[in-house]
Amino acid sequence: MNDGSSNNDVGGVDVDRAYLAVTKGPVTTVAGLQYLGLGNAVAYDAVHTALAFVIKTPVVITAGWAKVDENGSDTDEEGFEDIDHYFINLGYSAKAFSINAWYAMQTDGEEAGTGTPAHTNVEANCIGVQGKFAVGPVNINAELDIFGGEADTGAATIDLVGTQFFADANIAM
Repeated sequence: MNDGSSNNDVGGVDVDRAYLAVTKGPVTTVAGLQYLGLGNAVAYDAVHTALAFVIKTPVVITAGWAKVDENGSDTDEEGFEDIDHYFINLGYSAKAFSINAWYAMQTDGEEAGTGTPAHTNVEANCIGVQGKFAVGPVNINAELDIFGGEADTGAATIDLVGTQFFADANIAM
């Protein structure tokens, strides 16, 4: 159903999304439990408690912050132990094509190697581009994602590196 941001205990209430969206001129502010997807939602596809700003100009700018986890704490008195996501997306759409480019990152303030089981501090990031266009009767939708960052177990640091390419080409009948 989603990534576990809501309560899906048997007999409990499952809230998939609950947010407030306020539009004033070209700016929309969205706060609450909301869907977050970048590009085709291949690399980044989640439901989190977030604050997002959408600025509608010829290039639509979406920037935001999501609270992913409090790392077992109900308060921030223990310091910066939270896992947070930050993202920005630039999108442009015309009659013949559309394109999106984005950057997303995760910060993890928990000290690596602490807790039981030992915590792994993951500081990951993704930069991507996605476009849709037609070449004659062929419709093309493609996305390229490049991942980076590092995971720190307290005993070792592991580099996170990856590249992902997605393409869909079809002919309208």
